[in-house]
Amino acid sequence: MRYQLKGFGIPVDVIPLTDSGTVKVKPMLQWLKLRRTIEEASSSSLCGVAVECPLSSDVLFKSGSNSLSHPGNVMFRNLIETHFDEHNNTSSSGLKVAVSWRIVDEVLVTFNGRFLEWDKRGWWMVIEDRAQMRAKVATSLRDFKKQVKAVQNRQTLVNSTFEFERLDGRKQKRVKYDGDRTGCGSCM
Repeated sequence: MRYQLKGFGIPVDVIPLTDSGTVKVKPMLQWLKLRRTIEEASSSSLCGVAVECPLSSDVLFKSGSNSLSHPGNVMFRNLIETHFDEHNNTSSSGLKVAVSWRIVDEVLVTFNGRFLEWDKRGWWMVIEDRAQMRAKVATSLRDFKKQVKAVQNRQTLVNSTFEFERLDGRKQKRVKYDGDRTGCGSCM
């Protein structure tokens, strides 16, 4: 079949096939389901709910670490790191909320980004509720604080067992190797 398709000029390298030769249809079915949802949403004036492909300025929320390297998430982590000291050094919850709102506004206005959340059905959904956006930012600030504390704890914990080794002051006794495999000189 591949040979016949090549004869018609169809690039067979991009056809999603398994090793056994069956066509992978799950991504296509997922895309069709997404398109159907987007078209139904646009006809019912709910335009912009589902997102087919996130922009580079979008902040993605999905469990796991697949989206950590997304450019929007890198920008978001930089914003979290930039505002972390201000958020962490504030004891007032009102000021902490204000820092969270500032980060939300920077993503939305300055970077023209969106907050997207992965839907179980297989696509990205726009988070339209600003309170939910702020809650996601506050959670990210809290998680970053945990990471900073974990790094500080790792740096301050010193393995102090070396202090208790050989308290008698003697160095480890060296055994002379006489060539046999057992390590003792009496065996032959």
